[in-house]
Amino acid sequence: MATKSKFNKNVKAWYQETRSPLMAVVMGTVLLLLYGAGAAFLDWRQVSGVDFVTPWLLEWFGPVGILYFNGGVALLALVIVLLLRFWKKKRFRPALVVPVLLESLCWALLMGLTITFVIRETAHFALAAGVDPFAGLGATGKVTLALGAGFWEELVFRLGLTGLLLLLFVPGMNLPRWLGVALAVSVSSILFSLAHYLGPEEFGWYSFTYRSLSGLYFALLFSLRGFAIAAWTHALYDVWVFFS
Repeated sequence: MATKSKFNKNVKAWYQETRSPLMAVVMGTVLLLLYGAGAAFLDWRQVSGVDFVTPWLLEWFGPVGILYFNGGVALLALVIVLLLRFWKKKRFRPALVVPVLLESLCWALLMGLTITFVIRETAHFALAAGVDPFAGLGATGKVTLALGAGFWEELVFRLGLTGLLLLLFVPGMNLPRWLGVALAVSVSSILFSLAHYLGPEEFGWYSFTYRSLSGLYFALLFSLRGFAIAAWTHALYDVWVFFS
């Protein structure tokens, strides 16, 4: 009984620590810094679609602008970590980094298998391989884009949009929480899919359905496991897609 109680306590501690704001700040910052380092050497038109910061920095200041921005982000993250450490008595444990990455990798692989199966069995879309529009980027460019998508798309669509929709539906419209969560997750997932067509890409039912299901998966993961794991799952999943 004591062993079971200790196990439950450890699982609860893992759940709370890995989805905490402190973990989100640290792991999100690492993701952004890695993306920024790669984006400094990429053409600005090839950065993550919802990233409006990097193109502006590259256009006006060049690669050095990204380096200064990365430095500012790292400094801000350090200040936040110190504030949480001494004000909220929250301590970051570096030993959790590798387990968080491994959990994110498991979610990414599960996502790939699940969404492909659902589309095959329900939507009856052909999953034919097409021309890779990112083939000219090379391995470094593809990994950089995946990291950027993981950070910026989770920041905008899950942390930002889903959070705002929850405020709108639950306290704003006084809906039951379960209904508010369902609506927020569904609407943000559809908007996430539609946002990909703001550029030159033409609308397609396969891509729309695929991205809507992906957005739903990320939104649910964000709700259950927090920003850090959702962002890294997104990034690792995109890496898998780019090279599969």
